[in-house]
Parts: sequence; structure tokens; C-alpha cells
Amino acid sequence: FAVAVGVSSSRHASLASNYALEAWRKIQQQREGSGVTDLADGRVIRKIHTELCRRMADHPSTRGSATTIAIAHVIDRRLRVLNVGDSPVWLRRASGEVSMLSKDHTVLQGLIDRGEARADVEYASFYQALEHALVADYDADDFAIHSATVELDVGDEIILCTDGVANALDNYDMAAALRDRTAADPIDALCKTVASRSLVDDYSIIWIKVTR
Repeated sequence: FAVAVGVSSSRHASLASNYALEAWRKIQQQREGSGVTDLADGRVIRKIHTELCRRMADHPSTRGSATTIAIAHVIDRRLRVLNVGDSPVWLRRASGEVSMLSKDHTVLQGLIDRGEARADVEYASFYQALEHALVADYDADDFAIHSATVELDVGDEIILCTDGVANALDNYDMAAALRDRTAADPIDALCKTVASRSLVDDYSIIWIKVTR
């Protein structure tokens, strides 16, 4: 499962995100056809970037187009999350525990990681700009790849979102929304919560539940 969002400040952003998802689909088909049973790792993201460059970097009109990507790869109740950018992936345990498995590759998060900013202080929206993304440029290969691996149990749920959700709900509000077990349809409830925040961006949600 994967989501990708074109970086709006780049040219042909939607095309970049489509190419990234298409590359992931093809890589998965090749892995399955070859009998590969290991969870995907950072090398898969590098292959996606290479394919993005092959499709776009050689053309002046599309060079520099950029996208985020977040992947949730599940094999035999083992989950690996890979992401570049700020499309979040959450885990909602059957026990009620909620955690974010992806990492935001924003300027602010980079400052926090380096001890140059504080997580409990509100900063200007400029600092929410992306620090890392997949860019259709062969030289732009120094992007960070976040990886997390967890064991899953029956009843656990994995939620992948595009940044439209993250723009409407910060991590605290998102965690609170996912902890709410009163809604008969949790996906509909989350969508209504997002819509109530005067959302100006579109968004996508993939909701996966472990049933066996």
C-alpha cells in the first residue's frame, strides 16, 4: 500500500506522484514474480527515485518535479513503513494504542532533530516546508528515507494519509481522532473531522485492518 503527493511548488507535481506510485506497483510485481518474500527496504525507494528520474529528469519541462511517498508493506503480520516527505502513516492497535510510524521530513522536524527548535513551540508555517522529497533530478539523491518495522496482531489497523489530512489535523489531534472508538464507521468519522477544519486541500486515506 502506498500514497504519494506531488510537491505543489514543483512543476508537474501530480505526474511525479503518479510515476512514483506506478514505479512502486511495478517493483512489487517484479518482487512477487521473483519469489521475494522479504519486506521492502530503502533500496526500493532508491529504485523508485531512479525510475522517476528516468521518466522525468531528462526533459527540461519536467526536470525538478517532486513528490512525497509513504509505503506500508505487510508480509505475514509484519509491517514495514518507508517514507520520504510528510505523508503520515499511523498504527492503531486493537488495544487502543495509537502511534505514528512515519516521520515528517520538514524543515521544522529537521531543526527539532538537531536540537535547534522545540517540539512544544509553535513556529511560522514556513518551517513546515519539505526538507526531503523525491525529486526528478539524478543529482538530488541525498534525500532521507525513514523506516520503521513492527509486528502486527489481529485487529490492528494501519492508516496512510496524504498531507491534506496532516494539514487539517496536527499529530496530537490525529492521535485523538484515531483513539476514538465510539464511531460506528471510523473512516467516515475521520473524514468528517478533517472536513470540519475548513480544509482547502484534497486528501486521500488508505485504512487497512488486520483480520487474520
